[in-house]
Amino acid sequence: MDNSTNVDVSTRQEDNSASSATRKRSHLVGASGHTREGSEPVDAGALSRALQGVERETQSRARTPVGSPSRKRQRIYGDRFIPNRDGRDLQASFSLIPDNNSPATPRTKKRTPHGELHFQRNEEANRTFSNLLQSELFNNSVPQPTPPTLSPDPAFPSSSHSTTINDPSRARTPPSGLPSSVLAPASLTPSTPHKNIFTYMSPQHHRNGSAHLTPSRTPQSRHGPNMNPHSDLYSVSPINYDSQRLLLSPKKAPRAVSKVPFKVLDAPDLADDFYLNLVDWGSSNILGVGLGSCVFMWNSATGRVTKLCDLQDDTVTSVSWIQRGSHISIGTNKGLVQIWDAERCRRLRTMTGHSARVGALAWNDHILSSGSRDRLILHHDVRQPEQWLRKLPGHKQEVCGLRWNGEDGQLASGGNDNKLMVWDKLGGTPLYKFSDHTAAVKAIAWSPHQHHLLASGGGTADRRIKFWNTQTGTCTSEIDTGSQVCNLAWSKNSNELVSTHGFSQNQIVVWKYPSMTQVASLTGHTYRVLYLAMSPDGQTVVTGAGDETLRFWKCFNKRQRDGIGGEGVLWSGDQLFEGTVETLEMLRSKGKQTVFVTNNSTKSRADYKKKLESMGIPASVDEIFGSAYSASVYISRILSLPPTHRTVFVLGESGVETELDSEHVPHIGGTDPFYNRPITPQDYTSIASGSTLDPSVGVVLVGLDHNVNYLKLSYALAYLKRGAVFLITNADPTLPSAGSLFPGAGSISAPLIAMMGGGGVGETVTSLGKPSQAMMDAIEGKFKFDRSKACMVGDRLDTDIKFGIEGGLGGTLCVLSGVTKGESDWEGTEVVPTAWVKELGDLRS
Repeated sequence: MDNSTNVDVSTRQEDNSASSATRKRSHLVGASGHTREGSEPVDAGALSRALQGVERETQSRARTPVGSPSRKRQRIYGDRFIPNRDGRDLQASFSLIPDNNSPATPRTKKRTPHGELHFQRNEEANRTFSNLLQSELFNNSVPQPTPPTLSPDPAFPSSSHSTTINDPSRARTPPSGLPSSVLAPASLTPSTPHKNIFTYMSPQHHRNGSAHLTPSRTPQSRHGPNMNPHSDLYSVSPINYDSQRLLLSPKKAPRAVSKVPFKVLDAPDLADDFYLNLVDWGSSNILGVGLGSCVFMWNSATGRVTKLCDLQDDTVTSVSWIQRGSHISIGTNKGLVQIWDAERCRRLRTMTGHSARVGALAWNDHILSSGSRDRLILHHDVRQPEQWLRKLPGHKQEVCGLRWNGEDGQLASGGNDNKLMVWDKLGGTPLYKFSDHTAAVKAIAWSPHQHHLLASGGGTADRRIKFWNTQTGTCTSEIDTGSQVCNLAWSKNSNELVSTHGFSQNQIVVWKYPSMTQVASLTGHTYRVLYLAMSPDGQTVVTGAGDETLRFWKCFNKRQRDGIGGEGVLWSGDQLFEGTVETLEMLRSKGKQTVFVTNNSTKSRADYKKKLESMGIPASVDEIFGSAYSASVYISRILSLPPTHRTVFVLGESGVETELDSEHVPHIGGTDPFYNRPITPQDYTSIASGSTLDPSVGVVLVGLDHNVNYLKLSYALAYLKRGAVFLITNADPTLPSAGSLFPGAGSISAPLIAMMGGGGVGETVTSLGKPSQAMMDAIEGKFKFDRSKACMVGDRLDTDIKFGIEGGLGGTLCVLSGVTKGESDWEGTEVVPTAWVKELGDLRS
């Protein structure tokens, strides 16, 4: 844009100069054409010859390069003004445009933290326009087939949807990094592109090397016409195919976050001390708060407040819940660490070891770590009688931040010495020491979405949030927040981060990672927001401050439930059924092999492993067998497909795509934004003619798809009518989640089955999930188990129990915690379980 402005100004200057010259010529003519008083009469013929001589001399000077500079002839462009850019590298110029925060750009007035929703929409629109403009202006290729006598220039790669003609007369932006010998001569340096983005013309290639701008016909290849339906040769749009996909791709609507807390609780005697951690929210949905010498518990479900303890001659300096269960740890001003049973309001243990107040606590299963003003970190094994297991010296001042990453086995600690340290498991020396912060480091948070990703925030003199890769020990990014960072917490449901701040704005900010754009900025506290905790469902955060209030904010949306395998058997929603972990441990201790078989295709085996571990169930990828994996193995190893028809059209989620990739099976559809949109009139025409269909598709694989639409069904039907193999991950019509039933994968495939003639599973379609015995055969082949000594456990009669019965297993066990609710469900049917229990945990007795 800066170039356009400069050229426009120069043009006006040139126009002004031309006008001035015209005025001068008019003045001269006036002086010669009128007879002044007292002068002699002039011969008209002589005057005419003299003027012609002057005009010839002027034209001669204009053609002479060494003469006076004359006005450059202005180019004429079609329907809009495009500035001349002779001699410029457009891509380099675009990259050198200064950012808003660059010194080269005048600093704009800081935007007030209000109207984030409107701001997000404007930002999204600006990004889309910028991407579209860059795609149109800096596309160096002209879409047309390559003549057989010419090969594309390797120095100028073509786009994925077009081919370029190696025409030496056409101007191109010289690529960086090439020697001057291979660059075009000065006469061929880039000028304003001849491509008009509002109309379409295909330049005709001439054998003599010239590029005439008025084509007489579209060049044809010796190999026949271009059959690529996405080629710009056949486009009726003024923009290219990449830009069309950019505009048609679905845009996620910005999320609105309420600026007002939905609940405010009084918290008298809540300390205004940066180095303490007095608020924590447990997995049982109970909030623990340290007020003076007491700890109070607030039940989120009932609103009931219970006083847990009163330390009498001591004060509470930190509070932390165990990850799963009802035990809560309390740090005191005298350096003690106490463990309490919150259900019975009974103290279980008091541990010593610190000589000063304990301001930070962190759990990792049975290991409780404590940080103190005495500069030490102690590991306590709550199962052992010893007061502490290991002592970690390292910080030079008070330890005020402490967080475990149980998944990677790393502990992060922050101190008033401005140091951030990462410890490996129970090691006595830090794995990394980071000294980049310039103020106390209290705010520490591990990402639940990415391994080895740690966020840390500095105090008043620092104000920055930094992100670390603790596998490589490097700082990946940072942002200056403008105020003291008191706390950090990652969202459990999305890749977002919430931070609380002190001096000078006392705000709560929700950030989108990794772009670190603000989703919302919340204000209300009149003191530093020193305390932060998140609800078990990940939707609500509670903040506390020295103004002695606790404020509850709805910051995040509910996690999308997809009925991942285990729903109704191992857990429901976010709640693990009581006794599940203990039952699995009991079975494993008796030498029983456990295999998690799921019909859920939206998650890969790796995703399912993360889910199990997040619920406290240890598992390995090899113990998991999902329908998406079953389908991928069937397609790659069992199904015989011609080499030219091995591509799979996916009607499903990323879990199917991940498993297909693991088996090196090519696929289209799925989560591709091109298919996640409404159907258009052009789609009807192109699908009917087959111009947009991929001829290599030989399989249509249907699983659970949360974004199923008419366009996807239309493509799937077209491929099936052309003879593609019809596979489904499973035929479950519904799935259980959050105590209710929702549409399952069978409901996604049902319309296609009806379209293909209404044949059931096994007739027109093959199912690769439970109760299909193809899945049982695959499981047996992998795990090599004796079917007569195996038992199938599940909550569905038509899939789980039927799967075990038809597979000839030694027994089937139906749990009544999911779809099936009692014996009346199987009375009068052929599918009857060998035994049943209310919940899996009942097996302990």
